[in-house]
Amino acid sequence: LSLVQMHHQLRAARHADIAAGVRALDAAMAKAASRGYVPSGEGLYRVMACGAKGEAVADALRARGVLVRDFPGGHLAIAPTLDHAVREAQALEEAL
Repeated sequence: LSLVQMHHQLRAARHADIAAGVRALDAAMAKAASRGYVPSGEGLYRVMACGAKGEAVADALRARGVLVRDFPGGHLAIAPTLDHAVREAQALEEAL
């Protein structure tokens, strides 16, 4: 059953507009850089180095509905879902 589900998910992923999501995430990372954070990564997986503000930034982003993962040293991973990448990247940009 899981193989059938994966097959359908992969077929649906072929139609996702990844490039639009990457452009929206690029815009959000540009805003992050203007705020003094150090973005890195490619495609739909990015990391923001926020230093000592990492936990506070993560909490603020989560309060705005942005999914982030905390790493040591104030680094925050951002990886929007394929099918909602544009919307999630725009939410990130607005939250910054």
